[in-house]
Amino acid sequence: MNTTIGTTKLQSGRPSLLKLILASAALALLITGCVRPGTPQGWSGVAIENDQLYVGTQDRDIRALNAETGETVWGFSLRGEVESDRAVYGTPAISDGVAYVGGYDGTLYALNLANGNDVWDATIGDGSPIVGGIAVGGGLVFVGSSDGTLYAYDAADGIYQWKYETGNSIWATPAVANDRVFFGSMDQKVYALDLDGQKLWDFHSGGAVTARPLVQDGRVYIGSFSSDFFALDAETGNVIWKFPDAINWYWSRAVTNGDTIFVGSTDGNLYALDAATGRLRWVYPTEGSIVGAPALIGDRVAVGSTDGRVRLVRQQDGQDETQCNIGAAIKAPLTAQGDFLFFRSDDRSIRALEVNPNGNPDEIWVHRSDQDDPVARDWTRSC
Repeated sequence: MNTTIGTTKLQSGRPSLLKLILASAALALLITGCVRPGTPQGWSGVAIENDQLYVGTQDRDIRALNAETGETVWGFSLRGEVESDRAVYGTPAISDGVAYVGGYDGTLYALNLANGNDVWDATIGDGSPIVGGIAVGGGLVFVGSSDGTLYAYDAADGIYQWKYETGNSIWATPAVANDRVFFGSMDQKVYALDLDGQKLWDFHSGGAVTARPLVQDGRVYIGSFSSDFFALDAETGNVIWKFPDAINWYWSRAVTNGDTIFVGSTDGNLYALDAATGRLRWVYPTEGSIVGAPALIGDRVAVGSTDGRVRLVRQQDGQDETQCNIGAAIKAPLTAQGDFLFFRSDDRSIRALEVNPNGNPDEIWVHRSDQDDPVARDWTRSC
């Protein structure tokens, strides 16, 4: 099948033998739980509240930044006993003046937004790494652990409430909607629990699930390491539709404008799917893998890639590309607010882009977390 992309054609087919071998080996390691990076880097997303950004850095801390200037407002050093485990992969969750952050050091941190003081913290289970982000709802904080368990804590004081065990590590960020918590597990299932921790349903996806569910209009949209993307009935877990045409994993969550689902795959493609039917509307290729979630900004969808570029294309047809070449892999999700995009890249930087009405991005600041003076006054702009 040939799918039109702008003025080019994307030939869909099987991945190379080498790619299949590498993907299969990596998937086996992930599912069996035998992989644990020697020096975790983290790829925390950026959370926004009241013109401040909250993000985990590659320098073993969590920072609040001024969204306009990139300057540090406060920093909080992670406290894990093993220094190399002090990393953050999930995006902080913001609720009622508190940032909730899961550390690869196995600790759930609750930090005061105003000053970064520790409101409370808790070692999760046996202290196994936390890879996904945190969800907050119904007065509870939900966190998945590499020990295969979803934990619930009181959001105000950090008192343990309940846990639910799955068959393998939970690297996915949960989602809370309609008095339910939805999440995926490396045991290849998607789960729906009530807020008391009772299972309502589970769905076997055919592959490990690390993506955060997108819950909208009575549906749960989620991708799997089976290379399938699903729309599930939120009440029953039954499949409404399946999109099977990706040739590699879905690692991160999808986003939607209501009519169209936008989701990136590690095959390097950004897919635009009809929300009602799952029909492919268009596909846009990058030259790397898409690990982090895309973001909607104006009439465009922005997506980062491990090829070091942020690209913006029209939501309607995936055309009229503009881009910013960062020169370092982008694995973190993109975050949009107004005309601005914020994200982390693998060169230890946090960046802000302003997107003009014509879709052209301008880099307005770069915060380098490994520098004594993190925000350069004069630098070569990437776009």
